[in-house]
Amino acid sequence: MTAPPFPTDDSLLSLDVGATRIRAAVVGQGRVLARRSERWGDAASGEEELDRLLGIARSLAESAPEPVRAVGLSHPAWMADGVVASWPNRPHWQGLPVATRLQEVLRVPARQEEDARAATLAEWRWGAGRAVSHGMFVSVGSGIGAGLVLEGRLVRGAQDRAGGLGHVAVGPGGPPCPCGGRGCLQLAASGWALDARARALGRRDAREILAAAVADPRAHEALEHATTTLAWVLGREARLLDLSAVVLGGGLGASRGAWWRSLRAALKREAPDLELRRAALGEDAALWGAAALAADAARERVLAGGDP
Repeated sequence: MTAPPFPTDDSLLSLDVGATRIRAAVVGQGRVLARRSERWGDAASGEEELDRLLGIARSLAESAPEPVRAVGLSHPAWMADGVVASWPNRPHWQGLPVATRLQEVLRVPARQEEDARAATLAEWRWGAGRAVSHGMFVSVGSGIGAGLVLEGRLVRGAQDRAGGLGHVAVGPGGPPCPCGGRGCLQLAASGWALDARARALGRRDAREILAAAVADPRAHEALEHATTTLAWVLGREARLLDLSAVVLGGGLGASRGAWWRSLRAALKREAPDLELRRAALGEDAALWGAAALAADAARERVLAGGDP
């Protein structure tokens, strides 16, 4: 996918760190100058994985045609005082000062953001969220994450944890979640939840559930349960916050078949006035959101009197 027209001619390094892979790009003049994607290998310590990330960042920055001016990082972790406070899929990262280490190694400003909020930033600048002053970006993939925009501003919350939609409880009790809670939304409505339901029905994964939903009543029921539950939560969030639109991304959010139709119908019942939009930047949204963070960091450096 072509990079959005970043409002700077500087070369910027963008990193999107996920549970299964690292994606990185150097962008400048509105285009991708270099790009790299690697999967995490065998289990390693947090320090070893961070060293690998730093190596990828250094290598890609050195390959850029011009010096990189700033780096932006997106990841699924919640931060506190600049270190990883919680990342259920990679608990061994707890306590790591990721952005600080990037800044030390590359000797440029570094900014970081939770990945769903990074994707929100990109979609609101260049994608489906433009001109929406009160809305929410929701990524539905293996898990469920969200970014909230109110009065045109990205909301981070009192403890920098706004957007934890996947861990909103959909009722009292319920099955335990890796986050420590019970009955969380992502246990019922995520791609992981549909994968689990597929295996219980003798099918391989969520894709087989979606493909079979028209002809197989059990697959249809599993799909309807996931989308109805998600729509129920979105409808209540929309009424509470007076949202005008929801932008859907992630693996399931980008689908165009049975899942999308089922969710759209359920959301129409729950919140008839809420506009449903498909994300415009696809799986690159968090990567471009990280680049937007880098662009902001580079601009702030110039305004503060640093090297241009």
